[in-house]
Amino acid sequence: MKQLHLYVDETGQDTKGEFFLVAVVIVERHFREQAERFCQQIEVRTGKRTKWTKTKKSIRWSYIEEVLQAEVEGMSIKIVEFRDTEMKYLNMMAQALYEVLRQFDEEKTLRIKIYVDALSKTQAKRIGAELRQRLQNTKQPGRIWGLSVRGIRTEASSALLRLADALCGFARAVAQKEPHAMALWRKYGHRLHWIEVNN
Repeated sequence: MKQLHLYVDETGQDTKGEFFLVAVVIVERHFREQAERFCQQIEVRTGKRTKWTKTKKSIRWSYIEEVLQAEVEGMSIKIVEFRDTEMKYLNMMAQALYEVLRQFDEEKTLRIKIYVDALSKTQAKRIGAELRQRLQNTKQPGRIWGLSVRGIRTEASSALLRLADALCGFARAVAQKEPHAMALWRKYGHRLHWIEVNN
C-alpha cells in the first residue's frame, strides 16, 4: 500500500469568485524527509523567508525557479484552478482535493494524509467528510484507505507547507499574467500539473 502526504494551500478568496487556486504538494511517505531537506536547502540558498508575501520579489523568483527546475524523487506538484465560481470555500477545497486524488492509478490502494494551512478542526472534518463522499461516488470506491485531513496552524512547522504557500503565490501571479511569472511559466510550466475545474 502506498502512503501519500499532501501539503495544501490556497489563494483567491479575496477575488470574489474571479479565481480560486489550490496548490498541492504530494510526497510519498518514504521520501518525505528528503523532500523537506530539499525545500529547506533552497530556502537557505535563496534567502526566502517563511511567508511568500513577506519575501522580496527577486528572492521569490529565485526560489520558485530552483523548485521548478529540480527533480525530487517521490514528490510532485499540482495546481487546481477554479474560475468564475460561486462555490463556497470548503466545497472548493474538497473538490480540488478530489480532482487531485482521482488522477492516481485506480488499481493501487492509497493511504492519504492531507495537511492544509490554517484549517480549523471543524473545517478539516467537513472537508474530509465531503471528500470521502465524493470518492465513494467514483467507480472504484475503497481504493483510498485511511484518508485523514488536518489543519496546520503555522507554516513554520513544515518546509513542504511553505512550498505550497509559495506555489500559490506563483500560481496567482501566473493567473494575473505578471511578466516575470509568465516567463518562468513558459520555461517550467510543463513541470506543474495544472488542473482546470469546469463548474
